Amino acid sequence: MSTRFKIKIFIFIMVPLVLAGMEKLMAQDKTPKQPYTVVKSFAEFEIRKYPESHLVSIEKPSDFESGRYAGFRALAGYIFGDNETEQKIAMTAPVIYHHNDSTGVSQMSFVLPQEVTPGTQPKPKNEDLYFQATPLKYYAVISRGGWPGEKALKKMEQTLLQSLEKNNIATKGNFEYRYYNPPFALFNRNTEVAIEVAW
Repeated sequence: MSTRFKIKIFIFIMVPLVLAGMEKLMAQDKTPKQPYTVVKSFAEFEIRKYPESHLVSIEKPSDFESGRYAGFRALAGYIFGDNETEQKIAMTAPVIYHHNDSTGVSQMSFVLPQEVTPGTQPKPKNEDLYFQATPLKYYAVISRGGWPGEKALKKMEQTLLQSLEKNNIATKGNFEYRYYNPPFALFNRNTEVAIEVAW
């Protein structure tokens, strides 16, 4: 049996096993999700009610693509213990990203777990991080799988806007992009485009 043939057999056997193992791990993902209630579903989007939320955020000047990664390390460091009490905080989903095209500033936020209430969170060592307490809001949300880039996200924006206009739903503020999966996750990915609405 040639070496090349042995390699082909190894790949044929191992690749499905690795992929199956990865899907099993992702199926067991117990990452807490930001709570919301679906108020109304439409063909291409849904209206969600989000309760008051507590966020840790960072802003950085950047272009759209690099901004998606610029603040992640600092935010991840904070919840993994880079704070004054070295407290570890549970990771939640989604990671919320916004890019202001006019100012060139990107904002990324983690939703803090419900048990970490405003005033009880440890102080970050990184002075660029800050906290936000957001009130109850209604969002229109459109979803897709994969890892959409800027062009695909802008297309989702247009689809959502057209659908909202068709249903006479007014928007408030700017678009947000919500990521539910880490970069290494290859399957069952979910990315959302959301915008606050008057509901």
